[in-house]
Amino acid sequence: MRTEAAYISDSSLIADGCEDHVRLEKTDSTGNGIPYKPTDATLPIYQKALATIPPKPNSNERNVTVRFIETGKQVKLLCGWGHTPSVAEIEILEIKAR
Repeated sequence: MRTEAAYISDSSLIADGCEDHVRLEKTDSTGNGIPYKPTDATLPIYQKALATIPPKPNSNERNVTVRFIETGKQVKLLCGWGHTPSVAEIEILEIKAR
């Protein structure tokens, strides 16, 4: 189990972004936040957090702390322009505003 500072946002797939995912605040070697895709079973926790945590000013992102367990699976994250990167799948246990 891990607890990390992260960002969540409304699915921006329609605007060439990506479907629902958690992006860690810590970055990878390219300087980008590390994305994770929630399991279908834990997606309601994600959606509840979107509905109850206000976004940052001038953004659709929410600053959160997420507690999760990696499933060990790599899954496709559907993004605009047919881009589908492989990302780690997580079971979300809790999302809190920070």
